[in-house]
Amino acid sequence: MTKWNRKYGEAGTRLFGDAPNTLIATQVPHLHPRPQTVLCLADGDGRDGTWLAQQGFAVTAVDLSEVGTVQARHHDQVAGVTVHRIIADLADWQPPRTQRWDLITMSFLQCESAVRQRVVQQVRHWLQPGGYCLIEGFSSQGLTANTEGPKDSDLLYDRETVQNWLEGLIIHLCEDAQVELDQGISHVGTGHVIRVCAQQPT
Repeated sequence: MTKWNRKYGEAGTRLFGDAPNTLIATQVPHLHPRPQTVLCLADGDGRDGTWLAQQGFAVTAVDLSEVGTVQARHHDQVAGVTVHRIIADLADWQPPRTQRWDLITMSFLQCESAVRQRVVQQVRHWLQPGGYCLIEGFSSQGLTANTEGPKDSDLLYDRETVQNWLEGLIIHLCEDAQVELDQGISHVGTGHVIRVCAQQPT
């Protein structure tokens, strides 16, 4: 928490820019049935949660950083939307037992693999039947390349591993792609990323 509070507090601007994550922005309009409720995991200063609320979804967002969440609430207010924002550690956060969402997003959650595994495997319990999850994060392919992203293997995604974590869901997309990133002051340039779109069976 301390690291991310410092990052958001010292940035002087939005760490990851104003635009929503590209995977979310391009995939959400094509999801059928159209989601009504959304859970944004690791929403930081709110770029995805705010945008999704602007599209008319009922959004819940969870993030570890108190500073980032305060900034996110400010951006919600400026945008004229309401997002239910929760400050919590995804290493142990649990929603109410009966709570389910139509769409769950997780954009560039950069933490140890054990936490990411725990969260991804919980997704199947947090999705409504027929609901979708969208996940993007830096790929292990970037370890040996001069590209954006951490150079610590424990912070990176592996395509086969993610597919195993999502066992039981219908995987519509699971690609390891090289893309051009333009996300604020943090992710700018070429990066290797894992992009996932999976669906809870009905």
